Amino acid sequence: MRRLPYLILLLVGLTAFGHSSLAQESGTPRTVHIIYSHDYYYEDTPAGRKEFLGGEVRLRHDSTFLFCDTAYLFGPTVDALGNTSIVQGDSLRIYADTLTYDSHTGVAILIGRVLLENGNQRLMTSRLNYDTRARIGYYGEGAWLEHDDTRIYSRRGTYLVSDQLVQFLDSVQIQSPDFRLKADSMRYSIQDDRAIFTGPTRIRQENAQLYCEAGFYALGDGYGWFEKDAQFADSSRRATADRIYYNRTSGEIRLVGQADYQEGERQATGDSLYYHESTGEFLVRGNAFLKDGTQTIEADGVDYNVRTEQFRTTGRASIRDGAQWLTADRVENRDTSGIVLVEGHVLWRDTSAFITLQCDSALYHRPTGYLQAMGQPPLLIQVIEGDTLFLVADQIIAREDTGAIAGRTIRAFRNVFVYKSDLQAICDSLALVEKDSMFYFYQDPVVWSEDTTQFTADTLLIRMSDNKLDSIFLLRQSMIVTSPDGQHFNQIKGRYITGAFRDNAIHRMDVNGNAEAIYYAQDEDFAFIGVNQSACSDMVLFFEDNQVKDIFYLKEPRSSMTPMGQVDHGSLRLEGFKWRDMDRPLSLPDIRTRWVIAAGMAVKEEKEAEEWH
Repeated sequence: MRRLPYLILLLVGLTAFGHSSLAQESGTPRTVHIIYSHDYYYEDTPAGRKEFLGGEVRLRHDSTFLFCDTAYLFGPTVDALGNTSIVQGDSLRIYADTLTYDSHTGVAILIGRVLLENGNQRLMTSRLNYDTRARIGYYGEGAWLEHDDTRIYSRRGTYLVSDQLVQFLDSVQIQSPDFRLKADSMRYSIQDDRAIFTGPTRIRQENAQLYCEAGFYALGDGYGWFEKDAQFADSSRRATADRIYYNRTSGEIRLVGQADYQEGERQATGDSLYYHESTGEFLVRGNAFLKDGTQTIEADGVDYNVRTEQFRTTGRASIRDGAQWLTADRVENRDTSGIVLVEGHVLWRDTSAFITLQCDSALYHRPTGYLQAMGQPPLLIQVIEGDTLFLVADQIIAREDTGAIAGRTIRAFRNVFVYKSDLQAICDSLALVEKDSMFYFYQDPVVWSEDTTQFTADTLLIRMSDNKLDSIFLLRQSMIVTSPDGQHFNQIKGRYITGAFRDNAIHRMDVNGNAEAIYYAQDEDFAFIGVNQSACSDMVLFFEDNQVKDIFYLKEPRSSMTPMGQVDHGSLRLEGFKWRDMDRPLSLPDIRTRWVIAAGMAVKEEKEAEEWH
């Protein structure tokens, strides 16, 4: 080995160190340039010259600089020991205990306490293979990347310096003040501060967890898209979708594709879903389904605010709440009053009471069970013992009552028409109290039973039992009229009349207060034999086969029987008699027609009244 003294080296510096390359004995130029070395030794061997540099060694290969305490050069290989480092450009520095550099491939193998610094990023590992030409680093023995206040670890990885991208593989972890992440693999864009997921990934923060197998997360800004079996959960919420967008700062969540969201008793599904925690906005689009407690909403889309409980639907909507079911073209809750506007082919059902309500529009208030139906006209349908009762009116209102009479009450106002095969009625207003199974008819009511019996009074009540007619109550100005042929009229009148039914046919009638009766007696062949006229304070009548069987007169009765030929049948009428058979509804289409006529007359009368004033 030949050693050149330091002084001689200084004298020959222009030849040895001032040139761009140091010539080997063979004359081949060296591609690794020695910039400086305190000591220099070399030894010529059959395989080539071996060189030793010691003390503040500085080397250059193309645009890459190498620094160390000691270096051995042999052919294209540089072995560096002690305080070794590689510098590229203004920002990249790699430190290690030792390194081996191949000038043919441009690859450096750094071993020991390896530290790669690139701007404000620091990569720490025990071994790093760095390709100086491609500017790519590889590690396989575990490494930590520090960027601002975020630390990322993986067992294997690739650092693409020029692209500012790191590929983390195997046992990936991210530690940040705001969250923790674990993944099988991940790419990290340093410039965007963004993690790109390429395998199963779990993110935990103080109050939320996320899982996905693809997607990205912007670490600094705290938002990202999560795909492939995407799942979100916190202390009270669960969400899954094909894709999930989450913003940690704003609390915004978007679910796209097979969206499913649950929060306590609230559940929502749809093609996509949007939730903003700060505003309480909750939007579901495409095959929307929303469940809140016992209430469910289905529509093309649902906009819901979890704070104000306001909502609106797009497309045909269906709302279910226990036994109640409401469908319409559009449903909207416009303010915080809880009143919901329902429009377009409205259909409301109560499956427990077998009641259906059809209308053009309605107002609905869920807390009180209030439903106000409007339109041309609203139609109430109730199934009673296999038969169907139809009711139309200008307006129908259903509500849940509290207090002494708890339960639903249905009220109908103005131009009320009722049709059932064995019961028809008209009146100005009506109430149906479900708890007592009572119908209340007000203001000039007329009720017809299965036969030709006509009931009139100031107010009239009908009680149902087991979906059958049970009893009827006529209050003030009460009168019952029947006619077997439309010419002879049986009449019963009193202040109050109570009737009891058996198998939907009148069985008993109690008349109280100023009782009067005109009754046509018939023989076994149903031929008329005379007219019975009676009056007393009270009377009780019993019926069989829709015919009077017995009459009991109470308190000062007066009664007479007159042969048929001695009676003026046309004038044989009690005070207040009016045969209203022409007003009797005949079918569902008929009550609709009668309502249209009555409503038109009402409008005409109002217009004429306005013109008169």
